[in-house]
Amino acid sequence: MIKPVIFFVLILLAFFAIGCQATPTATPRPTVAPPTIVPLPTITPTRVPATNTTAPTATATQTRATLTPTRTPVLDTPTPEPTPTAARPSGPTGSILFYTLGADRNGRFFYVNPDSNQVTPFMQVGTTAMDLALSGFGTNAHFGDFSTVPLNAKFAFVLGNNTLPDVLRVVDVKAGTTRDIYSDGGISSPTWSPDGKRIAFIRVSKDGKTWAVSIIGEDGAGRVDARVSLSEQYRGGLSWSKLNVLVFAMNSGGEADIFSMFTDGGTLKNLTNNPAEDTTPIFSPDGTKIVFTSLRDGLPQIYVMNTDGTGLKRLSDGTSRDFSPTWSPEGNWIGFASTRNFSTDIYMMDTNGGNLKRLANGDHPVWSR
Repeated sequence: MIKPVIFFVLILLAFFAIGCQATPTATPRPTVAPPTIVPLPTITPTRVPATNTTAPTATATQTRATLTPTRTPVLDTPTPEPTPTAARPSGPTGSILFYTLGADRNGRFFYVNPDSNQVTPFMQVGTTAMDLALSGFGTNAHFGDFSTVPLNAKFAFVLGNNTLPDVLRVVDVKAGTTRDIYSDGGISSPTWSPDGKRIAFIRVSKDGKTWAVSIIGEDGAGRVDARVSLSEQYRGGLSWSKLNVLVFAMNSGGEADIFSMFTDGGTLKNLTNNPAEDTTPIFSPDGTKIVFTSLRDGLPQIYVMNTDGTGLKRLSDGTSRDFSPTWSPEGNWIGFASTRNFSTDIYMMDTNGGNLKRLANGDHPVWSR
């Protein structure tokens, strides 16, 4: 009896299972929050998009639209960088004395302030003050020099009128008085000794045969010749360094070169040795460099070099006549004369040839100490 009962129960369970599959009872599912959709990052030209093999291939138009850069495109012709402005060195200090010849044929000296360009009269000399007249022209050497001891208290200059003789004159700047201390056939380029007691100058004898680099006391006494020649010409431009060395221009059968020597005439040395004419040398205030005028590039130009002739460098631009250089007292600037404005004017520039500035109309600039 038990087995039939068990069999019957099994049959009922089978029918019950079949019924549940046909009409399932709905069972509530647990609530699941929808996934957060994170937008894909925008593709920019600076990023490389990841390769997706399942994504559709973009068309060429779509690719250009997506990769269009937002910055300004590079031009075919690059815009040049602005020219750097040269740093302005310290200074200049002092003033520049220069010469003009008026319509009345009277020569006059003026000061010009290198900062403000203000021009102030210094003195009238009555006749033409200039350096040696050679072949009908001057050498553009400086016509005078200020003393260092006492500082700027005395001014030595050449007084002449292109006829014989020339006169070496000393001015007491404060008192305004003058003294004639020497006269000869031709005089050029007076320069003070470092102690302010003597003056070196270039002279030509009255007969025109003897050329000399001479030294004389500031009172006109005790003239000696450091170098004398009957064949060489001293072309003008003489400078006395704080180290008691003289530098000058001389030609001996060819164009002039720059030479240095001691004040006793010893150790003569050619510093330029160039086939073009080199003239009007001036020592820097510290005695380590020499600025001068050269024709080696066709037109007169301003050059600078070390006192042994090394480190040669052209300072002016070569498009006009630049000549008669002079150093500022602190050594950072060079004054010079130029025809770049279709007249002879006074300019200054730094010792690298930059920061050019026109100062006044005139010639033969001499910077105070």
